[in-house]
Amino acid sequence: MLYFSDSYKSVAAQLPGLLRDAAQAVAYYDSGDEHRQALLARAEALRLASTYLTQVRQ
Repeated sequence: MLYFSDSYKSVAAQLPGLLRDAAQAVAYYDSGDEHRQALLARAEALRLASTYLTQVRQ
């Protein structure tokens, strides 16, 4: 994982797309197990974003 290898520039470059894709997955899968998995993926993406922003003091 890029975050744990201190590749913060790479994380910063990939976060917007990751967050966008996770949000699109939640919108696309509107029910069932796929929706639950999309919600979990979005939560993990948001957690990564918050951890990254805390690390870089933003």
